[in-house]
Amino acid sequence: MKQNSIVVSCLQHKTNPNFEAKQLKIDPSTVRDWIRKYQAEGEVGLRISRG
Repeated sequence: MKQNSIVVSCLQHKTNPNFEAKQLKIDPSTVRDWIRKYQAEGEVGLRISRG
């Protein structure tokens, strides 16, 4: 899952949410949401769609 690898890289300080969001052409808050969900619920949090 691409989200998972992005989140892990951000948490390991190998990249940052702003850079990754720009690469994916999405809002940086989306990447920060992924990080928040991953920290709260692990990989499962990234699979749950709450929209």
